[in-house]
Amino acid sequence: MTRPLMQNGIAELERMFESSQSDPQILDALESELRFRSVPRAATLLNRVRKAMNGHPDAPAASQELLFGHDVSVPIQEAQFPTALPVQNTRESRKRETEPALIVSVDDACKILKVTANASWDSVEHSRRAIVELARPDRLEKFAEAKRKALQQDALEANAALKALFEARRAR
Repeated sequence: MTRPLMQNGIAELERMFESSQSDPQILDALESELRFRSVPRAATLLNRVRKAMNGHPDAPAASQELLFGHDVSVPIQEAQFPTALPVQNTRESRKRETEPALIVSVDDACKILKVTANASWDSVEHSRRAIVELARPDRLEKFAEAKRKALQQDALEANAALKALFEARRAR
């Protein structure tokens, strides 16, 4: 089987289709060539060619729905959000309610995380993870109560420091 349109680009094939949608020979040639092409524009054009061959009116220009051979129409509804979200009464939510938000300066954040102000984000995150890792519940059980609270406080400060650095870098 020969492919006389193989040398033509997809733009040329689209122009051929636009200029002669009613010519069955050109539609057949386009269909036989487009079956060998797998780029989205070719798939869309193939779908349009097949619709034209079946007597359907010209399909709209390239769209993702046509690539899959069926129309996916989803009605758009306006999102409705509740005015107030219910508060979950869990130990974590109660704990978050009682803990004050830690506000940390950039200099303090660097000291807490033991990094410089111009350190890479990967090293900042690595340092934070190392501190927070020490406060994992499965690791805390072997320590005395005072040491547990100190490690947990260090983890909170490390997270607050990361947030402060993130906000400072985002503001730049």
